[in-house]
Amino acid sequence: GLCTTDSDRCESAFHPNLLPCIVALETAKYFILVHENVPGHTLLDCVTFSPAILGTNSKILFLVYQLLCLLRHIHDLGLVLADITLSDIYVDSHLWIQVTPKLEANIYELPPRPQPDQEISSIEKTKKSRDINSLTLAWVRGAMSNLDYLTALNNLAGRRFGDPRCHHVLPWVTDFSSPNGANWRDLTKSKFRLNKGDRQLDLTYDVPPSSNM
Repeated sequence: GLCTTDSDRCESAFHPNLLPCIVALETAKYFILVHENVPGHTLLDCVTFSPAILGTNSKILFLVYQLLCLLRHIHDLGLVLADITLSDIYVDSHLWIQVTPKLEANIYELPPRPQPDQEISSIEKTKKSRDINSLTLAWVRGAMSNLDYLTALNNLAGRRFGDPRCHHVLPWVTDFSSPNGANWRDLTKSKFRLNKGDRQLDLTYDVPPSSNM
C-alpha cells in the first residue's frame, strides 16, 4: 500500500506519488533537476477543462488519501512538501498522482555549530535583548500586528516557518467551529477558564478551613 506502518517504514526517499528525478545537478548557485516526461495532466487541467473527472466524492477522497500518504512520507524524512498548487500535481487516467516537490523549501543554511564549552558572548545577549525590547515596544504601541509580533518571537527562538521539526508556535484564537470569525477566543480569560468554566476555577481556590485552626 501507499501508507506504511511504523514497524514497516520505508527508509528510501522514493515514493510512488513523488515525481521521480532522473538527474540532479548542483552548480555554484542553482540545483538543476531533470524529471521524467509525464504523459498525464495536472489537477489544474482537470479542474479547468474536465471537472467531470472528479465528479464523485470517492474520487476526490482517493486523491486526498494519496496526498496525505505522501505528506506523511515526506515528514518522516524530516522534509516539507511546501506550498504546492494544483499545477504541481500530475494525475493519470486512473487518478494516480505524482507531485513535483518544492526543493527550495528544504534547503537551509545551517549556522556554524558552537563548541560545547563556548558560551554566547555578552554582546550577542545584549543585541538579542534589545531586539526583543524593540519588538515588544512596537507591539504595545500598535505598530505591528499580533501575528507579526509572534512570528518575530518565533524567529528569535530559532524556529523556522514551514519546518515540521520546529515550526512556529502560535496561540489558538478560534476553533473554526463557526465561519467568518463568529467564535473568536475571549483573550481576557485563560485557557483553563474557557475549558473548565468559571465555577470550576472558583472551586480550585475554595479550600475549606483546616480543622486544626
